[in-house]
Amino acid sequence: MKKLLMLAIIIAVVFVLVFAGCSKTTTTPAPAPAPAPTPAAPAPAPQTLNIGAVWGMTGPFSAGELLMVKGEAICKDWINSKGGITVKGQKYLINMIDFDNKSTGDGSVTGAQKLVFQDKVKFVIGDVVGFTIEATRSITDPNKVLYFTSEYDTPSTNFPYTVGAYFAYWASKPALYDYLVKAYPNVKTVTLAHQDELSNKMADDKAIEMIKSHGLTLLHDETYPMGVSDHLPLVTKLVATHPDVIDFNMESNVGAADIVKNARQLGFKGPLLYNSPTDINSLISMIGNPAYSTDFILPAFDPNTPNITPLLTQIIKLWDNAYHTPFYVDALRGWDPLYCVVQAIEKAQSLDPADVVKALQTMDTIDTAEGPAKIGGQKTFGFKSMVLPDCPITRVMNGKAEFIGFTPVDVP
Repeated sequence: MKKLLMLAIIIAVVFVLVFAGCSKTTTTPAPAPAPAPTPAAPAPAPQTLNIGAVWGMTGPFSAGELLMVKGEAICKDWINSKGGITVKGQKYLINMIDFDNKSTGDGSVTGAQKLVFQDKVKFVIGDVVGFTIEATRSITDPNKVLYFTSEYDTPSTNFPYTVGAYFAYWASKPALYDYLVKAYPNVKTVTLAHQDELSNKMADDKAIEMIKSHGLTLLHDETYPMGVSDHLPLVTKLVATHPDVIDFNMESNVGAADIVKNARQLGFKGPLLYNSPTDINSLISMIGNPAYSTDFILPAFDPNTPNITPLLTQIIKLWDNAYHTPFYVDALRGWDPLYCVVQAIEKAQSLDPADVVKALQTMDTIDTAEGPAKIGGQKTFGFKSMVLPDCPITRVMNGKAEFIGFTPVDVP
C-alpha cells in the first residue's frame, strides 16, 4: 500500500513538472517596451547676414534717398519677421549697414571701400544717381561684391556683379511718348532739356529717338549743369522755342516743381514730360497752384490707386505703422533692391556672390513691390542686368493724378 501511494505521488509530481514545462514553452512572451523616441535635433539658431547700402542721405539727392532708406528699413524688418533668409536650412537675419555718400562720387567710393574692406559685406544695395552708382561699382564689382542698385542706366559686362532693381530712366521713354501722341494727337514739336550728367544724357538720347520714331520734330535740346536752384533762365529759353511739348527729362522733385511752375507762369500751356518715377503727391504739393500742375505726364503712380499689388498694400501699412506719415512711392526704390537680393540668394542657396550672380542669370522673373517683373538686358548689355516691372504712366490734371495704366518695359 505504501508502495502504491509513493508511486502515485511520483507520477503526480512528474505530471506537474511536465505540464509546467509545456505551458512555459507554449506561452507567447510579453512584447518588449518600445524604445523612447529620440529627441529631434534643435534647429540651428539664426545667424546674422550683414548687407551694405550706399545712399545720398545728405546733399542734393537726400530728399528722395532718405525715403529710400526708410523703404529699405521696413523691408529688412519684414524679411526678418518672416524668419529671414534660408540657405541650406540655415536662417539668416539681415543687418543693414548704411553709408551716407553725401550725394557725391567720392563719397560713394569711400562708402564702398568701408563696406567691402572694413565691414566685409558681400552684398550692397542702394542709390539712383548714375555717377554715384558708377563710383560705388568701381569698388564693389572688382572685389566680387554683388551690388543691386535701386535704378541702373549703364549695365556692362565689365561690371557683371552690378545689377539694377529697377529699369533705367531712359527705358520709360517709349511708354511716355506712346501715351503722348495718343492723348495729344495735335502735338508736332518738342523741346528737350537735360542736366549735364550721363544718366540724363542717356534719357535725352532716348527721347530724341522717340521723337523721330513718333513723327515729331525736335526744336531744341538744352544741356544745363546739375544743381541749378533757379530754373527760370533755363525755362525762359525753352519756352522761347515755342514748342508743343517740353520734355525736361530728370530732375530732383524740387527742381521739377520749379520747372513746371516757371513754364506755366511764362504762359506755356502744352504737355510737360518728366522722367522720374517719383512720388506724385509730393510733386503736386510742391507745384502748389492746381492750374500749373496740369497736362503734366510722368512714369509714376499714386499709391492711392486701386491698381496696386497686395504686397504694395502691405508695404503701405508697414510704412504707416513705422513712420505715421503719408507713404511716398520713392520708398520702393529702397524696398526692391533688398527684396531682390534676398530672392537671388535663396535661389542660389549660397552666400557666395559668384553663385548668386549665376543664379540670377537663370531667372526670368523676380517679385517686386509692383508685382512680378522680368529680368532683362541679355541682348542689350550681354547679361541679365535689369529688373523690369511694368512702367506706370500718370497724367496730372488740375492738381489731380489720373492713373493711365501700366505698360511693359522692353529692354531685351
